[in-house]
Amino acid sequence: MKKLIFLLLGFFPLCLAGQPGTEVLYPGGRLFNPGPDTLFCISKPKLETLMDREELNRELIAGLENRAAICDSLLVLKIRESENWRIQLLETDMLLENAEMLRAKQEHKHKIRKKIWFGAGVALGWLVCALL
Repeated sequence: MKKLIFLLLGFFPLCLAGQPGTEVLYPGGRLFNPGPDTLFCISKPKLETLMDREELNRELIAGLENRAAICDSLLVLKIRESENWRIQLLETDMLLENAEMLRAKQEHKHKIRKKIWFGAGVALGWLVCALL
């Protein structure tokens, strides 16, 4: 008899713990459900937990939307900054090319002047040698 009581006392709480926390009410089922839809019963603590999660999810989604807007703004700023640096680099390259071309032209003029003076010196030297 003791074994049967212990078995019932041990088995009964396990059966209660195994009961699902949600129930399904089918149309025309145990409780009154006049509509054609299937209704679900949820305990109040579980419903409050789900509502809290839903509110938390809404806050998280709003935070993610704000973060996405900020990231988009930062991306636009980075694009504009990179375009600005690109324009400045192109301008600097243009100035360097112009300076290099000007230096090359001046060097060419200097070489021509050198050749002219050297040629004039050689001619003068031949003239002096011819006269002596």
